[in-house]
Amino acid sequence: MVPVCDLYLDWHTGSDGNLITDAIAAGSCRPTSPTDTVVAYPGTTLTAMKIETDSASPIAGFVKASGVTYNIDDTVQGTIYDHTSDYSDIVSANTSSGPSIMSMGFLIKTGLTTEWAYHALSGIVGSGEWAVLATRYYSSSQHFLLETSQGYSTAIDVSNDTWYWVTIQYNRTAGFGYMEVYLASTMVQVGSQVSKAFAGSPSVVAYWVLGQNASQGNTEAHYTWYGPAIFDWTDGTFPLLPSSTDDPVTGGGAADDRFRFRPSQRV
Repeated sequence: MVPVCDLYLDWHTGSDGNLITDAIAAGSCRPTSPTDTVVAYPGTTLTAMKIETDSASPIAGFVKASGVTYNIDDTVQGTIYDHTSDYSDIVSANTSSGPSIMSMGFLIKTGLTTEWAYHALSGIVGSGEWAVLATRYYSSSQHFLLETSQGYSTAIDVSNDTWYWVTIQYNRTAGFGYMEVYLASTMVQVGSQVSKAFAGSPSVVAYWVLGQNASQGNTEAHYTWYGPAIFDWTDGTFPLLPSSTDDPVTGGGAADDRFRFRPSQRV
């Protein structure tokens, strides 16, 4: 049986202005001792991503980890990512369990405005395959796209300087990546679900990333902000959304050590 390893990352360690370190990344996880160690990469201290109290959560909802229910609205800080230089800075964890299906959800706000500038800003990665959020600013507006090795999905039109909840699923069984976007203030879906095929026979999941996961060949004097993030590589529930009450709905797994979300799941 694949070991259960689900995380709620709420950035509760570190102080305003601290660059993200291994200790801050791992210490911000609930449970605090995950099976797969969460790290800052490359190195042990990032250059572009730091704690910011202005990134407090704008979303209300609940998650459950190791029998403890957490109110996402209690999150008082998040992170800010500086795109002034073309860094490849991420918070990441290998998934030693090697799931075929994994999902994640995270809060994000971006202010990128360079025409046609591309940034890959978080997702789930296998060996030679991936399902990640890509942003591209063009025609004077911002767009979220799902990227795999086969290119990009249909664009979802979003607004700069606005918080969104993005949920992504890497589904080896179906041979696709999937993504949905929600306006954080209302949790109303923006646009429709998008998907993009994988190539051939994709591998199992290798790791997940938060941050700009490769040097992109472009820079700009703007920022991306992150709030809390949640991860499910036991069930791969999708869309992965916080529960609207403090008595989250029941799904598979042990009663006290699984996150509970709305029960829609693609298999």
